[in-house]
Amino acid sequence: MNFNKRSALKFFTLLTLILIAVAVGGISGWEYTNSDSFCTYVCHSVHPEEAYAHQVSSHVRVTCAECHIGRLPTLKAMAIKSTHTLHVWYLLVGYDRPLSSHSMKSSRSSCESCHSTRPHDVNFIRSNKSYAKDEANTETQTHLVMHIAGGIYRDDQSRGIRWHTENEVRFIPRDHHKQSIPWIEVSRKDGSTEVYMDKNDPLEENEIADSHKHLMDCLDCHNRIGHAFPDPEAEVDRALAGGKIDRTFPYIKATVADLFNRDFSNEEDALHIVREAWAAYQRKFPHLAQEYPEAFAEAQKFLEERQQLVTDLLVRGRFEAIDVSWKSFPDNLGHKDFPGCFRCHDGKHLNEKGEPVRRQCTLCHNVPAVISEGDPPPRFMNPFAFNKPSFHNDYNFPEQHKTHDGDTSMKCKLCHGKMEHGNNNSTFCSNRACHGMNWPGL
Repeated sequence: MNFNKRSALKFFTLLTLILIAVAVGGISGWEYTNSDSFCTYVCHSVHPEEAYAHQVSSHVRVTCAECHIGRLPTLKAMAIKSTHTLHVWYLLVGYDRPLSSHSMKSSRSSCESCHSTRPHDVNFIRSNKSYAKDEANTETQTHLVMHIAGGIYRDDQSRGIRWHTENEVRFIPRDHHKQSIPWIEVSRKDGSTEVYMDKNDPLEENEIADSHKHLMDCLDCHNRIGHAFPDPEAEVDRALAGGKIDRTFPYIKATVADLFNRDFSNEEDALHIVREAWAAYQRKFPHLAQEYPEAFAEAQKFLEERQQLVTDLLVRGRFEAIDVSWKSFPDNLGHKDFPGCFRCHDGKHLNEKGEPVRRQCTLCHNVPAVISEGDPPPRFMNPFAFNKPSFHNDYNFPEQHKTHDGDTSMKCKLCHGKMEHGNNNSTFCSNRACHGMNWPGL
């Protein structure tokens, strides 16, 4: 009898230990499969630059699973993850390049776990600095007042960036990246609904009926928020603006920007290219060391310390797959390098009355204030708030504003001063942030 009791005790003790080990192993395994290292290197084998872009993003502390699965209860997350076994095929045949996520969760189950949808009560100023590829690395500043205050703080609730969160918008995209949007439906708070169709690329009635109407959310514009691949030249501008690269060196912007055209296969090759470029730079400008020996010695040490920075910039802008670059990853926030806002606000999407989706520049920001070194500040009106004439709100104003004359032209002069068109930034109407530019999709 005692023998049986001891045997049973040993059995239950062993069973308990096994269950504890299984539980600990299961929890550890679950945690590991939700880690960035598993998602990035074990399962998906994504572009190495995808992981690097995430590490230098503002969302570096947000894990892959928090965005791509969502912050969900454990059982629901497990149920979703079980469907990922369908991706085993890609482990065998390889992933498409450029890589894109076809299972990204909506912002309601990811972004809004941290970010409130309550409207902002203030606008903010965005200042960008860019540098010319001349000897002086001439600096140009562009200042924008972004209209992000919600409708409850604005006189007209139909304007401002926050309009998109206060009204319901559905659309039908033609492609996975949502770069072509032929059909848009707007449902306003008052219950009214309007449909806008791309007049150059309309959908047939049966296509509309059979297509999924995507509900617009944050990620339709902030689509690269976790893995940004900016224009490498813009990265050089940021390094110069932040003092990470000394802009007192002649032609330093052109020198560093030129490195992005070099071929290399790994980080060591990139560092070798940077060192060679620095040696060539010293041979090209020997007078700097002769005329300013102490300052040049300090600058040399400064630049040598930043060789790794430039190397990192090169590596970040490099893609292993053939014919893949930063241009392969559309960024829908803004409209400088990709259509972005102009996917809908292009003047081609018309409702039944023939009215287009509004595309006035000042819906989302004020008229850009561009200031170059050596130039007097342009005469801009108060960019924060002013009463604009009624004709500014005309749907065709962006196309027709240059043709206004007579009494209307006099009204323009009262606010904007001299009416002289161009892109030399000498007057309000020759603002080179607007004119002389080719905007994608517009």
